[in-house]
Amino acid sequence: HYKGGASVGNSWRIAPDCNDWKTIFTAIQINAKLSAFAGPGGWNDPDMLIGSSPGVAARVLPHQSRTQFSLWSVMAAPLLIGSKLLNLTDYDLQTYSNKLVISVNQDPL
Repeated sequence: HYKGGASVGNSWRIAPDCNDWKTIFTAIQINAKLSAFAGPGGWNDPDMLIGSSPGVAARVLPHQSRTQFSLWSVMAAPLLIGSKLLNLTDYDLQTYSNKLVISVNQDPL
């Protein structure tokens, strides 16, 4: 069903909710098998970025948050922040505003 995804939308969820490092890793493994079906106009969505900032239902360690952001960028996944923006730590704000990593995500392929 992933092959037809681009004909009905521009992104589609490919994995269960990410709420810890184990589920992030699962989403990465699933995307590795489905990466051929993503490209301009249609993207695999492994779930929102978790982050390490306080005040949210799910969070990971700061280095895991940065790793997730980098991997989502390489996978050309949507970079949707699942944290409360007003509560972002400086670390997460630096992570999510890294122009070099964002440019990898936004590369036209």
